[in-house]
Amino acid sequence: MTQPLVPDLPVQLSRFVGRAAEVAEVRRLLGEMRLVTLTGAGGSGKTRLAIEAAAQLAHEEEREVAWAELAGVSDPSLLAHAVAEQLGVRDERGAGATGALVARWRDRSVLLVLDNCEHLIDAAAQWVDALLRGCPGVSVLATSREPLGIAGERAWMVPSLAATDATQLFVERARDAAPAFALSPGNTPTIAEICSRLDGLPLAIELAAARVKLLAPEQILARLDDSFRLLTSRARTAVPRHKTLRATIDWSYALLSAPEQALLDRLSVFRGGFTLDAAEAVCADEGAAAEVLDVLGMLVDRSLVVMREAHGAARYALLETVRQYAAERLAGRGDTATLQHRHAACFAALAAAAEPHLVTQARPIWLERLERDIDNVRHALAWSREADPERFLELVGRLCWFWFSTGFWSEGRRWSESALALPVAASPTRARASALFAAGVIASLQDDAAPARVWLEEAVAIAEAHGDARLLAYARNYLGLVFVSQGRSEGETLVREALAWFAENDDLYGLRLAWLLLGALYTAQGSIDRALHATEEGVAAARRFGLPRELGIALQMLGSAVLRAGDLDRAARLFLDSLAALRADPQHLFLARGLEMLGVVACERGAYTEATTMFGAGEAIRERIGAGTMPADRAYFTPRLETLRAAMTPADFDAGWAAGKRLSLEAALDRALAGREPVATAPVVATSLARAPQLVVRALGPLEIECGGRRLDADAWTSGKAKELLLHLACHPAGRTREQIGLVFWPDASTAQIKNSFHVLLHRLRKTIERADVVHLDGERYRLNPALDPEFDAARFETLAVRALRAVRASEEPWRELDDALALYRGDLFDGQNVGDWSLDLHQRLRRMHHDVLAAAADLRLQRGDVGGAVELLERLTRADEFREEGHRQLMRCYARAGQRERALQHHEWFVARLAQRLDAPPEPATVALRDRIRRGESV
Repeated sequence: MTQPLVPDLPVQLSRFVGRAAEVAEVRRLLGEMRLVTLTGAGGSGKTRLAIEAAAQLAHEEEREVAWAELAGVSDPSLLAHAVAEQLGVRDERGAGATGALVARWRDRSVLLVLDNCEHLIDAAAQWVDALLRGCPGVSVLATSREPLGIAGERAWMVPSLAATDATQLFVERARDAAPAFALSPGNTPTIAEICSRLDGLPLAIELAAARVKLLAPEQILARLDDSFRLLTSRARTAVPRHKTLRATIDWSYALLSAPEQALLDRLSVFRGGFTLDAAEAVCADEGAAAEVLDVLGMLVDRSLVVMREAHGAARYALLETVRQYAAERLAGRGDTATLQHRHAACFAALAAAAEPHLVTQARPIWLERLERDIDNVRHALAWSREADPERFLELVGRLCWFWFSTGFWSEGRRWSESALALPVAASPTRARASALFAAGVIASLQDDAAPARVWLEEAVAIAEAHGDARLLAYARNYLGLVFVSQGRSEGETLVREALAWFAENDDLYGLRLAWLLLGALYTAQGSIDRALHATEEGVAAARRFGLPRELGIALQMLGSAVLRAGDLDRAARLFLDSLAALRADPQHLFLARGLEMLGVVACERGAYTEATTMFGAGEAIRERIGAGTMPADRAYFTPRLETLRAAMTPADFDAGWAAGKRLSLEAALDRALAGREPVATAPVVATSLARAPQLVVRALGPLEIECGGRRLDADAWTSGKAKELLLHLACHPAGRTREQIGLVFWPDASTAQIKNSFHVLLHRLRKTIERADVVHLDGERYRLNPALDPEFDAARFETLAVRALRAVRASEEPWRELDDALALYRGDLFDGQNVGDWSLDLHQRLRRMHHDVLAAAADLRLQRGDVGGAVELLERLTRADEFREEGHRQLMRCYARAGQRERALQHHEWFVARLAQRLDAPPEPATVALRDRIRRGESV
């Protein structure tokens, strides 16, 4: 959009890019309020947005606009004079500059744009207040890094650029520097990553784009860790503080008090955000923790720290550019080592607090806490490995169950092996035993028996020497697992010894595992009656334990014994029940095994294509987590695979297997569970055909809520929790009890506190919606009132996506469902909203389903010969899910089929570099093989 010519506004020589929604919002706010202050970090585009909004208002409403720039005013007492001088107003009657302006504008309709108020904030607040009181027709649009803080002000933080706008801005400014520059499939992902790394800050993006005269986008991206040296402009006419990113942040930093500067510098040690508790633990000097909140609040007000609320608690983060700047300042103070030490201690304490709970019913809560701070945990590990190896060794041992539970097995094993290689780990200490146990557990699950046995045997010996009965029991149990997985009977003694301790101490987690190991051993030995007894005991312990994951594993092991006993139908039901439970609480090794066991069932029933597909889907999961097949399972699967190969042509066998490997985890589970009523389904909202819905919630992308035809914009919500309650109920159409809601919103409150808080929250929701009946009590469950015919786009998307993907698997071509689903998916669920972690599973499920829909739509277009359409969809897919390797292969095939083999090879090289940079991983063999075929000019 080009700025309309308004004489009193600065003329911009470059095109205004994107921001249509932001401009519309600023205009809307100016229609409601007389003082609107645009706040945001330095370089966030406040000035350009103000110019564009004011210009449009002047052009379309014939509104008088005036502009005053305050950046050059250093003396607060001269503010009024500076504004009057810029506007050509003279004090001819001795009323002073403010009086002269009031006299000029008292009876006129004027929009005054007051740019860069932050360094004169108190004076600007007083002056604007006087102006607005004296001139009823005057409105003020101010830009400042913090609000003016006077009555009647509406402060609006300018958001980072949306991804598409950021990319467009980069390309526009790159063309200004190098007219031949063009966006291409080869550089689009790199440019998107540059914009993301720069937090969508327009100034930073513009400075980066200017570097295309000297550097390729890939080189710019590689240099972003030293962004202040890279992001420098030589433009002679640029505002001085906008010539470099450093100068921009210098401007903000200089306005901070000494305590604010010190805290900002210290906060730079965090990665991926932090809580107030963590900030106090790491950044406060002794006895000064209480001071952190107030100072942190000032940094939030000044747009240098971003605050988000989740689960009723605030979480904070620094923009990456600000973090790098503050880190340099911290180093200049000589305080980096001290703060890094505190940071590592803080997250070691979190790991220590979480460790005992990760094998209890509290596991999900503590896993979430650790996962929210996974970047901080990794940073603490990396720093302490070099600077504090004793803490590193201890931290590695405490994270064993975290790596196990999250499926980050390969990462956990690398950290563990790294710890064991340190000189400090040479002594037979309790910390070494824990690290040995962590490495041994993961290796045993990866079917890497030789090192697992060595590590676990030493862990047993150290635990026994130290009298650590709990560690001894668990180490014996997993050492027994190593022997059991190899079908060796000596594993029984170890497991029985562990079982006795678990039973005596009512350790249900260990008790369940021990019984299941015995069941696996007896199954491998052919002692089916003993196997059934042991696995039934394991299921009973899992039911007492009370979490879906442990129950799902136990049901699967029981199913294995039942299958060996010859009861095919019961085994199939157990495997399905197991997968349904594991879907609600995933454990990827057993999800893979469950799909493979269903492959066995299908083989026994003669459903050979389905059997190969299930085996292929299981193998794909194993490859992703780096887990092999246990020897006993391998021995059991081998004759079934031979049956399949004998019954099918090689082409059909390979096609079925490949089809399974292409399935995402969700798609594989959808297929496996298609004939079974799911345990946990996505929201399915009934809509009325007779009339339009009275309540509409669009949560895929920017949030839109309408009730009775009235749009509820962000300003309508005085309570973020009230909005979150509405979203929570939309995601649970069957309703939630007050206790369930209490666990989400007030997890630490008493029953009485939850009751009171819930009714206060419900009152706020009803008041905002302006309907007392928006929430309906159905028995003991609160739900959105069905009489309002609530419509929820996430539910509609999932319904269409599931229907379409099932049709694709049935070799149908559901064009309409696929296109309708893609049209609904405007963005990720609750994008940009501060909602609690309760939505993460649904968010991820819908996101993965969106990726699957993109892939399916691309496949159909390719089948119809629409290579261009397939390329467009696959480029969207690989941007959204950048490590979906099959998507990259399909995109390479499309490029090659379109005659663009060089482009296909370039994409391969980019993807290989990306894998190495982000995951330190090589491409899959299939990817390398495809590259070679393309190089040779073969048909793909």
